Amino acid sequence: MKDTNPEAYQKRQELQEEEIKKRIVNDIVPPLLEAISQNMVDMMNNL
Repeated sequence: MKDTNPEAYQKRQELQEEEIKKRIVNDIVPPLLEAISQNMVDMMNNL
């Protein structure tokens, strides 16, 4: 299906990208921060 309105298509693409970025931030960042802070704690304990 060809989109006849390139502007609408562009908008949809941008919205999708925003959604993906939000999902990445919400899904990946918290566990990452958790792992990093746990590492910091372990390093401090090993000093």
